[in-house]
Amino acid sequence: MHYEVLQSDDDLRKYSEQTEQFIHVALPLEYLRRSKVVVYKNKDREIIAGYCLALLPPFRSLLPVPKSTQDYMGNVEDKVLEMNGVWIAPNYRKRNFAARFWLKFVYDLYLSGKSYFLYSYSSDKERLGKAYTVLSPKRIWCGNVQISGMDKSEIENVEVIRRKSVPRGLMRHIFGIFKNRYFYGSGAKLNQKI
Repeated sequence: MHYEVLQSDDDLRKYSEQTEQFIHVALPLEYLRRSKVVVYKNKDREIIAGYCLALLPPFRSLLPVPKSTQDYMGNVEDKVLEMNGVWIAPNYRKRNFAARFWLKFVYDLYLSGKSYFLYSYSSDKERLGKAYTVLSPKRIWCGNVQISGMDKSEIENVEVIRRKSVPRGLMRHIFGIFKNRYFYGSGAKLNQKI
């Protein structure tokens, strides 16, 4: 498995189609053209995971957000990156590949030079929301959303993460895995036999 940064319209369309299949949102081609789209491909050159980092506004996450809330954020658009279309095909969500995927994702976020990472997610995806909490996000808006590319309206949470919270959050997550594996997982079972 290897990663690629997509640039051709055909590749971006394929990514959008697969993103729609996995997260039920078809990202428009014009949005993908002005974004960094990273995918992982298997040995058959099929896309098995991907993400989109929009470096320039307008940001899809902010389209439904009231102007008064956007004004509250201040004039930080040049310091914002939007994360979107993040997914891994179910049969590739094993620990080794998933760890590689998330490390590359965080690496790209951190090296973007942006100060804030913006994203939105459906409020009925509680596990996804819980996964983001390790990075100490700040919710800036929650409400009903239906924008181009969505097949139905949903209650969406729009959140932002500060760049400086990424290393801390990553370390907390890694420590959590270590603690669960060695204190409560197989290591704990070995200690019980002694």
